[in-house]
Formats: sequence, structure tokens, C-alpha cells
Amino acid sequence: MIKNVLKVLSLVAVVGLFQACAKNDATPCNYGHNVNDGVLENSYNLGCNASKAASAGSNDAENAMNKSTTANFDVDKAVLKADDKNKIIAFAAYLSENASAKIVIEGHTDSRASEKYNESLAARRAIAVRDMLIAKGVKNDRIRVESYGETQPVIDNSTEENMAQNRRAVTKLIRH
Repeated sequence: MIKNVLKVLSLVAVVGLFQACAKNDATPCNYGHNVNDGVLENSYNLGCNASKAASAGSNDAENAMNKSTTANFDVDKAVLKADDKNKIIAFAAYLSENASAKIVIEGHTDSRASEKYNESLAARRAIAVRDMLIAKGVKNDRIRVESYGETQPVIDNSTEENMAQNRRAVTKLIRH
């Protein structure tokens, strides 16, 4: 187990250093919607409960070890931010070391738009995370994507800061 943790931390450190260099050079069970192959389907969620330099990468590896990670998004966007990409890379490294692990990616939004639009946006956010994991070698059959739109806020949508916390995709380990 310790060897696996060290491998993940090493990988995250290397990725963090490469990204930092590149940047400088270039200047509970709830009803949800399953998204497979881009098609929304109704389903029940059975869910359970690496940044600019290598030092920030260890927090990302720690999140992967906790078997959950969250990526936050800008308003009306489904594009991963650089810091969140590092989290997803660390999670992919963890998954490559744990070949039997399966995950669910839950997409969420704030309450700004219509329910239907938010459901679609949440799906696109979860798919963005899925696509990055697949690009890093995680097999699609180990990933379930669900869209919750605005139905599961982590905090009320009364302020801009609160809404920012609700614009997210949460990746959770569901089987190890």
C-alpha cells in the first residue's frame, strides 16, 4: 500500500513539474440522470461515501487516496481548470494502481438557468472529467456519469461564492 502511495505521489510530482515548466515556457442515494454515450437516462445513484508545482500535487494525490475529488467550473462552462486537471490526473493515477476500482462522476450546477439546461450543463461537466480520465488511460467501462443539474447544491445559491461551490463535478469511488 505504501509503495502505491509513493508511486502516485511521484507521478503527481513529475506531472506538476512538467505542467509548471510548460506554463512558464508558453507564458447519499438520490434520484439522478445517468449519462452514457452522451444519452441521458434515468437512474438511481448508488454512490458512496495532482497544481502549479509538485508540492501542490501532493494534495491532489491525497484527495485521490480519499477516493473522491471535486472539479469546479466557471459560470455556464464545462471546461476543466488547470488546477482541477491536476486533481483528475492524480485520480487517474490512483485508478491505474487499482484496476478493480469503479467510479461515478456526478455533474452539478448552480440555479441560474432552467432545470433542463442545468441538467444538460451538469452532464457536460461530468463528461469533461470522464474524457480526461479516459485520456489518462482509465477504461470507460469503469466510469458511470450522472447529471444532477441544480438538484443537489452543497450550499444555498444565495451568493456568487456559494454558486461557485455548486458548479462542480464530483468523482467518487463506488467499488474498490
